[in-house]
Amino acid sequence: MQTAVSQTSPPKKSFLYDPKVRGIFYQVVLVVAIIYLFYVAATNAIENLQRAKIASGFGFLNNTAGFDISQTLIQFSAAGGTYGDAFIVGLLNTLLVSAIGIFFTTILGFVIGIARLSKNWMVAKVAMVYVEVLRNIPLLVQLLFWYIAVLGTLPQPRNSLEMGAGFYLNSRGLFMAKPIWGSSISVLVAALVIGLVGTFVYRRWARKQQEQTGRQYPVGKVTLALILGLPILTWIVLAVTGTNPITFELPRKGTFNLTGGMQILPEFVALLLGLVTYTAAFIAEVVRAGILAVSKGQTEAAGSLGLTPGQTLRLVVIPQAMRVIIPPLTSQYLNLTKNSSLAVAIGYPDLVQVFMGTVLNQTGQAIEVVGHHHGRLSDDQSRDLVHHEYLQSPRGDRRTVGDRMSTAVDIPRYVQAKQVEALPPPNLARGPVAWIRENLFSGPFNTVLTLVVFYLLYVSVPPLVRFLFIDAVWTGTDRAACRADTGGSEAGACWAFIWDKINYFIYGSYTVSERWRVDIFFALLAIGVVWLLWLRAPRRDLGAIYFFWLFPVVSYVLLTGGNADFGGRFWLGFAIFGALVIALFAFFAALLKTAIRPALIMGGGIVAAIGITLAIVDIDFGLAHVPTSLWGGVLVTLLVATVGIVVSLPFGIVLALGRRSKLPMVRMASVIFIEFVRGVPLITVLIMANTMLPLFLPGDMTVDRLLRPLIGTALFASAYMAEVVRGGLQAMPKGQYEGAMSLGLNYPQMMTLIILPQALRIVIPGIVNTFIGLFKDTSLVAIVGIFDLVKTIEASRIDPNWAAPTIGITGYAFAALFYFVFCFGMSRYSLGVERRLAAGQNR
Repeated sequence: MQTAVSQTSPPKKSFLYDPKVRGIFYQVVLVVAIIYLFYVAATNAIENLQRAKIASGFGFLNNTAGFDISQTLIQFSAAGGTYGDAFIVGLLNTLLVSAIGIFFTTILGFVIGIARLSKNWMVAKVAMVYVEVLRNIPLLVQLLFWYIAVLGTLPQPRNSLEMGAGFYLNSRGLFMAKPIWGSSISVLVAALVIGLVGTFVYRRWARKQQEQTGRQYPVGKVTLALILGLPILTWIVLAVTGTNPITFELPRKGTFNLTGGMQILPEFVALLLGLVTYTAAFIAEVVRAGILAVSKGQTEAAGSLGLTPGQTLRLVVIPQAMRVIIPPLTSQYLNLTKNSSLAVAIGYPDLVQVFMGTVLNQTGQAIEVVGHHHGRLSDDQSRDLVHHEYLQSPRGDRRTVGDRMSTAVDIPRYVQAKQVEALPPPNLARGPVAWIRENLFSGPFNTVLTLVVFYLLYVSVPPLVRFLFIDAVWTGTDRAACRADTGGSEAGACWAFIWDKINYFIYGSYTVSERWRVDIFFALLAIGVVWLLWLRAPRRDLGAIYFFWLFPVVSYVLLTGGNADFGGRFWLGFAIFGALVIALFAFFAALLKTAIRPALIMGGGIVAAIGITLAIVDIDFGLAHVPTSLWGGVLVTLLVATVGIVVSLPFGIVLALGRRSKLPMVRMASVIFIEFVRGVPLITVLIMANTMLPLFLPGDMTVDRLLRPLIGTALFASAYMAEVVRGGLQAMPKGQYEGAMSLGLNYPQMMTLIILPQALRIVIPGIVNTFIGLFKDTSLVAIVGIFDLVKTIEASRIDPNWAAPTIGITGYAFAALFYFVFCFGMSRYSLGVERRLAAGQNR
């Protein structure tokens, strides 16, 4: 008996359960939210500009500037120059210092990077000290040191230092001979162009001949002769014939000043020195990593061919290492260009100082000036890699193996023509003498390097030790202790100045009777940092809750005094907002086909956490209110760094997830934010937050002066943190995602429980390095008028009670020591964690 089986159609699913529909819904919500925020910001900006009677638009660029610029590469004057011309002048000055800085920092960085791998122990250690010291001190502190502590101590023009050959050095800069172009300069330029073209043609021909025959031609000597010899010879011929293409106007020393010649501003010199020495420390590490990435077998193979160590480095190691070096090297070039914006701190007329400083102050066109300044300088690493320089003949070489072998044997520059004598057996002697002979005096070149380094240490270290310690002034109550004309000493650092101002450097102008609250803040911060970073600490999950929630709330109450006094209307609005948030969680749970109860618990927990936080802030604990205008010193420095860390990590995780999202609008919004923020200098972000943030808010709403740079710093750090976290997410094996999905976990559960814990563990060194950069960048808030440690030192340096020659040097030395201790400690921790993770992977 057959029974009919009724065919029933499968139940229809609600369109809300369709992943495509949910994705479209999420993107629509995001787009609507962004459009609404932009609409509110634009509306508020228009109203605030109209209230301040400031016209909008770029028409002001055609107005007369009315101010002079100390360094101009084009024609510019206060009477005839426009704001548009000022923009071009500032841009050219930025490009000038960036181009020269890139040239010199590349040379210095390569030299130091190679020196770090030197077999000479003394050279390697000196290079290591250079890298560790300079990269752990903020660039702003180094610029101020060069400008005030070094160049600021030069004599006045009437007592200029004569350096010979028409060079004079004084407090107004470097004066040198000024070239004056003659009528025959075009002939000299033509000779230079012919030399460059001839060099290009000859190098291509020599390379082709080398690939075909194996013979090496003197490319370096011919290049030098064509590029330098031909123009010099042309110059001599023209000079002999009476049509000198270039003449020089020498500076002349007058009664009070120098006249004639060419002047290089001290601001330019200080900025160039700071950028070159600071960036070279990072380039040295890039070069060292690239060289270490080359297989040791390449060096051994080059040695077996008879190449000297210099030839091996130049022909084998460096060409292959460049494939690894070029991408991060390009990033360092971009960083140098962005760091040139710190010229505003020492008065060099770059783009930021001219346009976002003087022009913005005169016109008030904040939106137009900041928008016109922003240039697209992304930190994306270059994907162009140099071609590998083969030691073998190319595949297109049709000669026989025998021909190639015979040709190679005929060229002793590549393969030894006769057998090399056997090396003597290694010396088995041990002891300090053998170690010194092997590591310091193993050969003529190594001996010369050792002697040169010993000489540099002799002329630099003893004077530095005498200045900082032996001849230093440790006690005193005013400038008399550190001035020779009042019976004091000017030979050493004035540490008495530091001890007298130490409370100001730590607390700023914070109320004296309430400074115990700052001390508690420091203690709570130390507890949170140790709890989080100590890998064996108990319940580090509770440590994260403490550091990212409880500590900020308690710190706010301690430092400000709490008692926000929100009022009944605020709490009514918060109750409505909380109900909407819980309902929204329940709605999304329905969309994701998950249980409603956990969603309600999660939404309720978030609302409860926010409510508890606001309630704690609203309670009157009886603490006196201390306005943020009184905060300063180390307190502000650590506060900016802490807020940046607390905000940047969770916000960076959200941005990283958004950038890897499959939803186009979510991914696009994350990419735009990250690339925009990373593409501008931090000082630009701080100026934007300081000047533009109040424009985008309602007119009756004010933003605290300290809160503005806190927001800018947090957003800037979040963009970099997002890229670090994204690297960890990309490093996760695909099997982790598949395994999580096979367990039935949805996207939030998979990320929270499986992916993010492993990804964050992988990138702990990168996160710590980002924190190091953030901690150094806190010094930039001084430029926008916030009294951090650097700003308090600047204010104390001009105190007439401590007017002494060594006050500036001592203050900046103290700031450098403070930042170095913190940054070096964090870098050592990062290195230790990296080694521990590597050991775990090796097991």
